[in-house]
Amino acid sequence: MAAWRTALLLLVTPILVGAFAASALANRWSFAVWGLAAAGATTLALRRAMEVWWGRPAARARIVVRVSAVLAPALALFAWLVARHQEVLDLGLRAVWPALYTPVATRPATYFVAAAVVAVAGSTGWVAAARTARTHRSLRPGAPGPHSTGGSHG
Repeated sequence: MAAWRTALLLLVTPILVGAFAASALANRWSFAVWGLAAAGATTLALRRAMEVWWGRPAARARIVVRVSAVLAPALALFAWLVARHQEVLDLGLRAVWPALYTPVATRPATYFVAAAVVAVAGSTGWVAAARTARTHRSLRPGAPGPHSTGGSHG
């Protein structure tokens, strides 16, 4: 249960804080709606992944795959929202937090890159899960080894 709470806190909090901050800075409700939808979808993906795979081989890698499959498109959608409302978001950030202002924070490319990084993390998790599952199967008694053809030739 502690793993669920920790993962949920680490995933959903930045989504909601970022979305509500962007909504307030740009004075656009679409960021808040995005945040609620992204946080809800991430929560559902995390819950389902932990139900199915927790305690199994490659559980963490498979959970990363499931969650990144939701987060990557969500970040791409956020990048689209930033592109659509970039000017007001930029002005809002300059007005409210001038000491923290950096142009990178209001560029859509920043969030497209973040979406790509999450997608690569998901792909890496998929590869790791597949390798772990293959290794786990080959270690079972009576299972064909990694170099076995699986059939008898005789």
